[in-house]
Amino acid sequence: MVAYEPQIKIGLVKQAQSENELMMVLGHELGHFANRDHLRSLGRAVIVQIAIAYFVGDIGTIGSIAVSGVESLSNAQFSQSQESQADEVGLTLLQQTYGHVAGATDFFARMSKKQALDIDFLATHPAPARRVKEIQQLIKQRNYKVDQKLPLPATLP
Repeated sequence: MVAYEPQIKIGLVKQAQSENELMMVLGHELGHFANRDHLRSLGRAVIVQIAIAYFVGDIGTIGSIAVSGVESLSNAQFSQSQESQADEVGLTLLQQTYGHVAGATDFFARMSKKQALDIDFLATHPAPARRVKEIQQLIKQRNYKVDQKLPLPATLP
C-alpha cells in the first residue's frame, strides 16, 4: 500500500541551497496536506483491496502476487499525480511569497543529475527531469517571473 506520510524529511531541507528552493520544498509538503493526500491514499487503498476481494475472491499466492503488481502500478500512478499537484501548490506559494518563482526547479534539477535512470513507471514520484519540465511549463503558462534567489538564512544550517 502506498500512503503519503505527512512529514518533511530533514535531509531534503538540508539540501536546499536558497531560501526560495526551501520555500518550494515546504510549499510542496503543504500542498500534500492541503490536498489531503494522506487521507485519499488510505481510502483508495482500502477501496482497491475490497474491490479485488469482491471480484476475485481468494485467488491463492500466485494470483495474489499478480493482483499486488496491478495494485502497485495503480498506486504509483495515483501517487505521481499527487506529487504533481503538490508541486503546483509549492509553485503557487513561491509566487505568492516572493512575487517570482526563482528556485522552483533547483532541487529536482539536482536530483535528475544524481539519478542514473530518470524513469517513473513504477515509482511513487515522477522522474525529476519530468518534474522540472512540468514546473517550467506551469511557469510559462502562468507567466510567472523568475528573479533573484535569496540565500538561506544564517540560522539554517
